[in-house]
This record gives sequence, structure tokens and C-alpha cells, in this order.
Amino acid sequence: MIELSAAMKSENPEEYYSNLHIHVDGSCNGMQHYAAFGRDENGGRQVNLADSERPGDVYTAILKLVIKEIENESNPEHLEIAESLKDNVSRKVIKQTVMTSVYGVTFIGARAQIQR
Repeated sequence: MIELSAAMKSENPEEYYSNLHIHVDGSCNGMQHYAAFGRDENGGRQVNLADSERPGDVYTAILKLVIKEIENESNPEHLEIAESLKDNVSRKVIKQTVMTSVYGVTFIGARAQIQR
């Protein structure tokens, strides 16, 4: 309230310099850091760090890769599992695991996330 009051009392409230922190939500923040550190332009677009015609959606991009892997599975030992996954993998299913992968989620933890 003090900042707002000071801004309104200033000669030009629109140009008042505030010291308040502003919360900004990112797009998969951990991956944003990796894309920035690695100067990864494609990854940067997927997590909205770089200009693009449309907003990036890293979860959908990874979902498409997962679906492609499922559809292209050729190992006879994995075909039954791949077949059971078709039409059962969604953005919602993979989002938490993708998000936590950059923070060190374990295989067991990732499996539990997906099973939920």
C-alpha cells in the first residue's frame, strides 16, 4: 500500500519507479534454465524464451516425441507394452515428469508420477 500511495502522490504515477518484486510465472522454469545456459534456440522457443509465431509448449512437443517412439517400437519384447500405451499417453500424463526431470526426479519417482 505504501508503494501505491507514493505512486499516486507523485507528479506522474505512470513513471513512478517501484521497488516491489513482481512475480512472473515461467514455462517449465527448469528447462528454461537449461535452454538459456545451453543457448538452445529450439528449446528456448519451446519454453518461451525466444520469439516465435505461437507460444511454445514443451510438454506437447515431448508428448509428440513419446507418441512417435511408441508408434515406431519394433522390439518384440516391448510391443505389448507399446500397444497398451497407444491412446493412453496425454499431455497431462507426462507434464509432471517432464517438469521434474530437470530437478532430478528418479526413475521410481517418475514412474509413480505417471501411474497417478
